[in-house]
Amino acid sequence: MPYLGYCDFREVSDRESARRSRRRKQARLADLEMQVEKLKLENATLYKEFNDVRQQLHEADTRAKKIDNHFASTILFPEPLLSHLPKEK
Repeated sequence: MPYLGYCDFREVSDRESARRSRRRKQARLADLEMQVEKLKLENATLYKEFNDVRQQLHEADTRAKKIDNHFASTILFPEPLLSHLPKEK
């Protein structure tokens, strides 16, 4: 084995350290890319759930308004009471 001087040793050591650093950085980047894909899927799922709930709320609101209108016209103002009110001209 040839003799390595201190400068040669440092050069080899530094290259190996840089190689390890690049591998760690590459692994970290791959991990972050996987997290991005996972979060994109989760976001799409949550967005769909949000839209479904918003649609259900709209439908419930529409039903509640129909019930309110029905209640107001049949219970609060029954037909016999309405007949005693003066008619509008």
